[in-house]
Amino acid sequence: MLKVTPAVAHWPRRGVEWGFAPPGDGRPGRRLKTPNRGARGALAPRKKAFCPIGHRGQGTGAADFPAMGFSGIKEAMNSPDKRHRFWSERYAEDCTPWDLGEVSRPVRELVDAAFPAAGAVFIPGCGRGHEALFLAGRGYAVTALDYVAAPLEHLRRVARARGLEIEIVLADAFALPEDYAARYDVFLEQTFLCAIPPARWPAYEALAWRVLKPGGRLLGVFMEVAVESPPPYHTPPEVVQGLFPADRWEFEGMRWVEPQNPERPGPEFTAGWRKR
Repeated sequence: MLKVTPAVAHWPRRGVEWGFAPPGDGRPGRRLKTPNRGARGALAPRKKAFCPIGHRGQGTGAADFPAMGFSGIKEAMNSPDKRHRFWSERYAEDCTPWDLGEVSRPVRELVDAAFPAAGAVFIPGCGRGHEALFLAGRGYAVTALDYVAAPLEHLRRVARARGLEIEIVLADAFALPEDYAARYDVFLEQTFLCAIPPARWPAYEALAWRVLKPGGRLLGVFMEVAVESPPPYHTPPEVVQGLFPADRWEFEGMRWVEPQNPERPGPEFTAGWRKR
């Protein structure tokens, strides 16, 4: 089993960011300021937590969780059946504050800066599929996967209306058959890792490595966030980097998102790895 290490020596030091250069041009990334930092480099406090149960855009404490409470959410995340019910109910209640209703700016910029010109893209935990629609519209061969049916029905309707061809899969990403192995050029991460309990993060790395072709790339938008009752789970750069061992992955770079999106519960950063 892979060990999640708390820090990696070659990760850029705090206070430094590395931007992606266009693929293949060999230029180093540029340095930027680190956003939203308080004393000693800690995250500045935020007034709102990212509540996955309360109404869209709300959530600051136990009063927002009358049906389940903090302990109930933690229990749900540790049980496969309850976890599926938890996310299904979020869509049934239209309580999806992570869904911006469109492709986020960081994803658009990541596609422009780091994606290959063409290829097959795997999007786990795709939700309503804004990224899948965006990439299919640009000519990529997209597989969009979620294990909740409701958002996939939305995606299917919109794709049909736009005349886009997308492989839409209702399944558990961690239980895919072998025919998904080594199929994809890009594994796109967007609000999927932060929805997974940390105990399952080694399985996330194994999933990405399995579905990517040799030389394929994991490219994503990650987020630093600390709330009283996750999800989302805190995914700071050094912890994310620790998920991808150097003997399996080549680290390509990272950069903080500027300006930060106030609709997000914490600062975001983009990062990428290439499968060895």
